Amino acid sequence: MLSKSNNIKKVISRRFITYVQRGKFEVETKETIGDRIGTICKQFKYSDALTIPDHNNYSLTYGDILQNAGGLANGFVEHSIKDNQTIVSNSFGVDSALIHMAASCAGLNYVSVPPTSTFSEIGTHLNGQKASTLIMADSNQRVMVKEALEFFPNLLTIYNDEYHRDNRFPALKHIFSTGGSQQPGISLLKDIVLSKTSPNKNVENTHISTTYPVADGNYVSFTQKSILNTADALAEYFDIKPNERFSFAVPLYEGNATAFYLACLSKGAMVGFISQITPSTILNSIIRDKFEHLFISSSNLNTLVSSMEFAQIQTIPLKRLIVVGECDDSIVKRFESKCVDLKTSIFPFAHIGQISGAVFNSSGFGELLPKVEGKIVDENGKELDFDSRGSLMTKGFHVGSNPTHWLKTNIKASINKNGTIKL
Repeated sequence: MLSKSNNIKKVISRRFITYVQRGKFEVETKETIGDRIGTICKQFKYSDALTIPDHNNYSLTYGDILQNAGGLANGFVEHSIKDNQTIVSNSFGVDSALIHMAASCAGLNYVSVPPTSTFSEIGTHLNGQKASTLIMADSNQRVMVKEALEFFPNLLTIYNDEYHRDNRFPALKHIFSTGGSQQPGISLLKDIVLSKTSPNKNVENTHISTTYPVADGNYVSFTQKSILNTADALAEYFDIKPNERFSFAVPLYEGNATAFYLACLSKGAMVGFISQITPSTILNSIIRDKFEHLFISSSNLNTLVSSMEFAQIQTIPLKRLIVVGECDDSIVKRFESKCVDLKTSIFPFAHIGQISGAVFNSSGFGELLPKVEGKIVDENGKELDFDSRGSLMTKGFHVGSNPTHWLKTNIKASINKNGTIKL
């Protein structure tokens, strides 16, 4: 009896030393990205949704998004690109966002790679993901169709209506170009957009929505549900409102921006994808084009703050700075010194494509995203008590396609009982 009593006492005295951030949004939902797009595009049909600030402010309304993403999704299905097949693309900005939304509407996995990827690098991803489709970002800066003819010599003998065949890439059947240069075997993406925009009813939110390459040939994938949950957490955390203007100076292929632009669109905000990210175009988007919020990678922020253009500006009229990646405190402070009442949020990532689930201010204090769980562990993985310093681990929908997995964030910090994280 004494032995049993002692065991009971140990169980009763055990304390839970993980913290779950409160949140209002619904995690357990069957909503797909196609469902979300259909809902928001009808609600905000005539409002501006996507724009390119450094390209004569070219813009698309929410109605345009539904027409383009929904029409492209149906074009994919008509070309028998469906049923969890994979698309690899080095497209960027508005094109990348629309292709990702269209792929999700069709139930496809969208693998985003850097626009500067060589065909050899692209080929690695085609095989690594067993991709059935390649979408090339053909532009004035890089005519990829010419490169494709060299890399895929069989294109010289293929007929227009034939599937692509190459023994090096047995799964590859389709090659599309976002530009206007067409060759046998390479179709123009704009030509397959259909007027029909009805969603694919066979798609479920457990389908993989997007995949990003990380180190050592590995990938991190996100289901439609995990992307939407992360988007909803971001929208709730930043209290995004309709018609707010967000300038994006973050490459979409890193993955962190995908959930964030969906967060903005889910609330009727406007997203500006800067096509040529330079200090001049970033500052112009804020000063000339009146974007109130800047979403920027740490490397681009460093380049901006070190530039002559930044040095010549006296005041930057910005409400919020959102930085993704490891960030030097002095760089953030220099940026903040030119703003009035600026709110700064820093998203460290565990690795490219995977956000940590925690947000920090420029003073080193932070908190978890809504409905994300966190704990502190020592070097052996043992859970530490509140206010003890160690390594932050997080768990939730933001962790790839496995929300039950504890993510090592590589962040050294402590958590108190109220959920405040201190670096």
